[in-house]
Amino acid sequence: MTSVRLDEHEHGKNNNLNLIRLILASLVILSHCWILLGGVETEPLYRLTGNLDLGGVSVIGFFFISGYLILKSGLRWSSPQHYVAARALRIFPALLLSVVLCAVVLGPFATKLSIPDYVLNPLTRQFFWQATLHKVHLALPGVFQDGRRLQEVNAPLWTLPTEWTMYTTVMTICLLHKWRFSLDRSAWRPARQSFSPSCLRCR
Repeated sequence: MTSVRLDEHEHGKNNNLNLIRLILASLVILSHCWILLGGVETEPLYRLTGNLDLGGVSVIGFFFISGYLILKSGLRWSSPQHYVAARALRIFPALLLSVVLCAVVLGPFATKLSIPDYVLNPLTRQFFWQATLHKVHLALPGVFQDGRRLQEVNAPLWTLPTEWTMYTTVMTICLLHKWRFSLDRSAWRPARQSFSPSCLRCR
């Protein structure tokens, strides 16, 4: 039986990674339907297992796939600056757009407060801090406060600080790997030179 290496199929479209991501994203959305409306206790997988839900399992799957791809990217980077720029462009533009749309478009439309009260409420200002990944504030004043178990707006944003932390962890690991590899090469270079054919002829 011919063995198949994962890295032989990670490029292009012949690996079903996009399909797996679509399935995982669909499971997250499906899971949140129960969690947001009735609580995690009503979610099918949680009712079956007592400690797992479809959203949590799917997030683990996302982190597994992302971890593999990001580590490969980190090992191939041309510089740490290039790696950081690529990761920042992957997160912050979409994050900023999402925060602005939720706070500026959805919030005023869905809030039960008056527009001035909504704008001046501290929760509105705190919601914008998510764009910096400094701290996650998922609630907007007067939004989704009609008896739901959770009053969160765009709940999946909680994963982004964790994702950014993993990005920096991978960068640190890759830096240490490249530094050690460079030390190993420099340590072996004198030994290779001492056994080179030209040196042997000189002797």
